[in-house]
Amino acid sequence: MLTSTSRVQALDISATGFLVNSEAVLNQLNNILTVQKGSLIFNREFDLDIELYLFRTFNIIAANLIQNEIENGILRYFNGKMKIEKFNTVLDYSDRTYRIDIKVSHPTFDEPQDIKLSYKSNG
Repeated sequence: MLTSTSRVQALDISATGFLVNSEAVLNQLNNILTVQKGSLIFNREFDLDIELYLFRTFNIIAANLIQNEIENGILRYFNGKMKIEKFNTVLDYSDRTYRIDIKVSHPTFDEPQDIKLSYKSNG
């Protein structure tokens, strides 16, 4: 039972005490990267603004903005405990998709984890 009087963000892993194993941390990371901003009723600010950049012109500038959004989101939601060891974005012009490979480490991981994402551009 959490007995704090301060308002705790749903993803404040260091404050909740509930997310203690690597599977739960990876699940939270997946939620951060895939849930559309504003879709959670009790936390409209949850998630990243990646959708915003998918409606821009498909180019390296939008790819960099998406990368910055993901990096800042990971730092924000994991309070600096999750480290990004590698971040690579490839623009697939054949289907206008940003293909992203991230390698992250966290104190609960035995070894760094590879995350593969793809976001289709609408711009």
